[in-house]
Amino acid sequence: MIHSGLGIITNNGKICLPPDLVEQLTNGNTSLLYGLYYPKTSSLKGYEDVTIKYDLMITPIHYRFWSRSARLLIHLKHKPGSFNHISDFFKEKKVSVIHAEGSRSAHRYGTWCMHIAFENLSENLTYDNNREIYSETKDALKRFIQEVTENCGDFLFSQKNNYDLNHSIIGWPNSALAHFNNYYVNCFVNNASEDRFLSKPFEFYSYNDGELQTDKSDLKSILKYESRNDSCTLLDSIVYAELDTRAMNMRIAIIPKEIKKRFFEFGISYERNGIPDSCVGIINCITKSFPEKYNIWRLANQVQLSSNAGDEGKIVMLIEDLEPCEDTNEYLTKAEAILKKVDQSDLPKNVKLLNPLISPITRKKISKRIEKQKNIATDYKYDVFLSYSERNKSYADQIYEKLNNENISCFKAGEFIKGGDEFADYIRKALINSREMCLLCSNESIKSKWVDTEWGAAWALELHIVPITLQIRISQLPQRLRGKHAIDFSDIDKYIQQVKERKEDNKLMYFESIYG
Repeated sequence: MIHSGLGIITNNGKICLPPDLVEQLTNGNTSLLYGLYYPKTSSLKGYEDVTIKYDLMITPIHYRFWSRSARLLIHLKHKPGSFNHISDFFKEKKVSVIHAEGSRSAHRYGTWCMHIAFENLSENLTYDNNREIYSETKDALKRFIQEVTENCGDFLFSQKNNYDLNHSIIGWPNSALAHFNNYYVNCFVNNASEDRFLSKPFEFYSYNDGELQTDKSDLKSILKYESRNDSCTLLDSIVYAELDTRAMNMRIAIIPKEIKKRFFEFGISYERNGIPDSCVGIINCITKSFPEKYNIWRLANQVQLSSNAGDEGKIVMLIEDLEPCEDTNEYLTKAEAILKKVDQSDLPKNVKLLNPLISPITRKKISKRIEKQKNIATDYKYDVFLSYSERNKSYADQIYEKLNNENISCFKAGEFIKGGDEFADYIRKALINSREMCLLCSNESIKSKWVDTEWGAAWALELHIVPITLQIRISQLPQRLRGKHAIDFSDIDKYIQQVKERKEDNKLMYFESIYG
């Protein structure tokens, strides 16, 4: 599958992407990735239409395997010893399993998908420029598939004449990584020019918040060099990332500041009610309204509901205006004119396009979107920030203890802040790293300036705030809190249960954002 999204690159060369995009390349862990800068070249067919020169490739597969890697899909019988027998054969043939995932696919069989590397091939391999693969790797893969079939047949599953199951094992050379390896060998290993460093692979550390960082300044040096040569700004700009889960790599195009005004995001909702039960023609209806010199970088049809009775969804695009304009406003005026040109006359009468929107891409908007996605992730430091008056400490202690007993992480100032700590800064960081606020409301706390500051900050951060009333009426609470659903301290167990449910719901939201 191909997945894509917008991100940013900072002045230090750190790349910030949507966490769910990076998650699929790293399996959600802090990982070491390998990158290669490969700018636009005029020597390959099709590059004449490329408008962005500055591209990166990132993969979890080490570059020593790029020339000798392949993808395998194996159907195994549900039979004890299947995985063990197959893996023994891999070991015997000196085939490394770099990345793999195996699972039960149906009643009769399981599927093992993997990326492998042939360790016993020579160092000097022959690159086939037409097929963009290494000949020895292709031959080794063909031979290995035949050997697995002959030696492990009792454990393999196939079904004759079935389109998907006719073959128990299928393989493909990783042509994408083979292409990048050939580029790296020609431009770095066999190149003595002063700019050869541009083609040297470098390392990225990937974190589960979507950030990619280099320990060294390799990427920063490359982009500074290119910026000077081409008189453009590549650092502190916007990037477009495209993930190919089949080839285990991500391509990242860096959009220089000087031309980001040409790019826009377009979104439109659609719905169908009743018969005919077809939405044919929606995408064509939209794209034919675009000017001739508009290039579509991304087109995603996100179905939200599909049934006999109706359909709902939205279509999202990233588009580039290739026709030169004087300034940003002229580009924007042209883009906004598209909204008036969308012609629905060719669509069935029961299908409607709704709420069209077009807007320029901005660093601020993309950063905010990435932060919002991080906020639904499961890596908050605290599930609850407990705000209370010191005069009610004994009651706060009871809440804190009950939360801890249910494995709900809670920030309580007296438990975490030690002598000498910068109090205000510690509180600020704790609020940012909390999922919600439990506000112990009493006659004492509503008079506390510090408690007032804490829940005011939580309000500004749009945290979920639950007032817990302690010997105080709701009518005595500040106006903004009276609209919140308050819980009396005597029902504190009810609140604890609600927190547990919200925590689980948040996990579900997170996984749906990745896999949904």
